[in-house]
Amino acid sequence: MDTDLLETFVTAARTENFRRAALLLHRSEAAVSRQVQALERSLGQSLFVRQGRGLYLSEAGAAFLPHARAVLDSWQRAREATRPLPPGGRLTVATSAMVAEVYLPRHLARWAALHPGDELDLDVLPSAEIPAAVASGKVDVGIGRHLIFLPGLAAGRLWQSRLSLVVGTPPGDHDSPLPTAQEVLGGGVLFTHSHPGYWDEILATLRRHGFEPRPVAVRQVAVTRRLVEEGLGASLLPRAAVARELAEGRMAEIELGGVPLPVDSVYLMVRRGPKPPEVAEWITELTQGRPLPLGG
Repeated sequence: MDTDLLETFVTAARTENFRRAALLLHRSEAAVSRQVQALERSLGQSLFVRQGRGLYLSEAGAAFLPHARAVLDSWQRAREATRPLPPGGRLTVATSAMVAEVYLPRHLARWAALHPGDELDLDVLPSAEIPAAVASGKVDVGIGRHLIFLPGLAAGRLWQSRLSLVVGTPPGDHDSPLPTAQEVLGGGVLFTHSHPGYWDEILATLRRHGFEPRPVAVRQVAVTRRLVEEGLGASLLPRAAVARELAEGRMAEIELGGVPLPVDSVYLMVRRGPKPPEVAEWITELTQGRPLPLGG
């Protein structure tokens, strides 16, 4: 059976939406629909039913799902077992721009020094696309800020950073009192959605605590950071991503009192099963030898 059809079915079953499945699989919604239909013809069963705008597994689809997952897991283990290792070793890592900038430089420097004969390819992707890139075998390792469990994927949290409410500081002005959280968030511009997962939760929490910011979605940490530094608005950014700006006085942190905020996490993602030597050594480099349970 075509494993590509199975992967499409499993992803569509998890998302209950052909459009979201298409985004995760890097293909068109029409292609996802055609692949599901091809699988249904092969099985002689309808795997999904539509109710209004919803898409749900049929009774046959629910019965078939665990078997499809088992086949995909077995196929992935077979690929890992037979994949040839290039001379000198080669490692392909998918990561987000923020992680590459903030967390990886010291690890990349050590890796280059310890593995002079190995190739390392760094593929910078949006965080939401990294899990699918790892699960599909397009890359060996993923390091990103957004985790979606897919068939064959194992993951663990590498690093975490608290969120800081930050504003820009005018050059040379280090004596003026900082604005209060109410002054910053009481109708002022708040740059949002630099993370694909937690911003809706943050906005709801701020409103419950009496804040009414004016959200402006900017989907990259680096762009958000620059806009904040230019004094165009505020944002909640991982402390690790603005540590230099805060230390140099180009940004200031505003206290938010007792407002609970999520933690910004960075996850390591690999495929389940035996790890090639390069992958195992890269994991050791990132964790510095500390235990990292990988769930999936």
